[in-house]
Amino acid sequence: MIVYGDSMRTWTLAEFRALTDPLSKLIAAGEVAQALADARGSHYPALDDLLLRGVECDLPASIEVKEPEGYAFYAVDPQLYADAAHSVRDLANEWTVVGIRSIGTSLGAVVASALPNARFVTVRPTGHPFARELRPSPYEESVLRAGRGFYAIVDEGPGLSGSSFACVASWLEQHGVTRDRIVFFPSHEGEPGAMASDDTRVLWHTTRRVHVPFELPRGVEDMSAGKWRAAVHRWPGVHVQQERRKYRDGELLVKFEGFGLRGDEMFERASQLAAFTPPVISIDRGFIVSQWVDAKRGDLFDAVVRYLTFREKHWPAPKRGASARALAEMAAFNARVDLEPFVDEVDDDAQPIVTDNKLHAWEWLGTLKTDAIDHHASHDLVGCQDLGWDLAGAIIELGFEEERLLRAMQTSTGRTWSRNVMHFYKSAYRAFWYGYYMLAEQSCVEEAPRLRREAQRYRIVSS
Repeated sequence: MIVYGDSMRTWTLAEFRALTDPLSKLIAAGEVAQALADARGSHYPALDDLLLRGVECDLPASIEVKEPEGYAFYAVDPQLYADAAHSVRDLANEWTVVGIRSIGTSLGAVVASALPNARFVTVRPTGHPFARELRPSPYEESVLRAGRGFYAIVDEGPGLSGSSFACVASWLEQHGVTRDRIVFFPSHEGEPGAMASDDTRVLWHTTRRVHVPFELPRGVEDMSAGKWRAAVHRWPGVHVQQERRKYRDGELLVKFEGFGLRGDEMFERASQLAAFTPPVISIDRGFIVSQWVDAKRGDLFDAVVRYLTFREKHWPAPKRGASARALAEMAAFNARVDLEPFVDEVDDDAQPIVTDNKLHAWEWLGTLKTDAIDHHASHDLVGCQDLGWDLAGAIIELGFEEERLLRAMQTSTGRTWSRNVMHFYKSAYRAFWYGYYMLAEQSCVEEAPRLRREAQRYRIVSS
């Protein structure tokens, strides 16, 4: 199935220099350093100045970077890595810290700053996602070989296979570093996932790991990992591993929306949606605080038209997500439907906006839209699309009659969508969500029946 893609950001030198918040600057420096290292095919000494000492190296006027998923979606907190490093700093008088790009670039810098006499280098494992290999550049290898104390391997995860951690540790062992000198710094206390090899599982259990967990304040109800469903009438299937951290504290909902600038941008969007969503109150270290509200009664059709009209008129996209051709290729792969004949017409008609991308029935509290600010910047391939994508979502998820919806949207926006264009978006939408839920079923065993049920709602009858 084709589902995922990278969330990208373009930094200009002026924007980077204007950052003042330490966390935002750390995240940005990590993004820039990772992009520069990947462009050169190697970490290099000037990046140490940027990451460890905040000294600006020779930077381009602008650079496109990959947004680390841990900071954007999973509340991977650099402070907890610093705390973890402090807890083991007395194990050795000398450390070599290996950050695994991408997010290990900045997380590794945090760990290196907290350990004594630490040398720092980043590496980029390559190969199949479930069987990564480490082939360091000459400079990276020189740093790895020069270490005489302990080695810290830093990344988020482990994920489905744990192979990124494993390949770095295996390379070190092959070059004379004993396992008792290696320390993993992961982002959670769990084990590698279902795709981990037996050798990786043995390595994971026999290597020292250090992790400081996220502590939930007393009296707060955890609604992460699908627990929010207890508050709704229907219990939909969810990909629990991709759920945001969210908590209820009496009349407040606290939900993670991203560290640094991303969180600030999401809070600004949430504030602009005050007429359509539960009211937001504040943001604190990536968590947006909003009011916990009951469902608002009213005409859902009218509410959806007003909501989508607002997005169409006020939120043009700075850049488009997946092209029509990319969506057609996804649909062909996921659902064996041929949308190629419609690609040119869809491209000619497209006016990308910051689309909602998740109009599912359980995302509505009566006429109030929840979860409305971030799915255009998720780690899937869709991204910002023409409003036609959300119209397809409203038709498929909410059961709206297509002609009625298109007439209402023409009245409110002045735009029209042809039958060919809507056929394209409806088919691509179904193919995407079918693929999403089928992939989720493979990795969320406890949710498999519900996820399979959701996937079947999107099966396409080819036409």
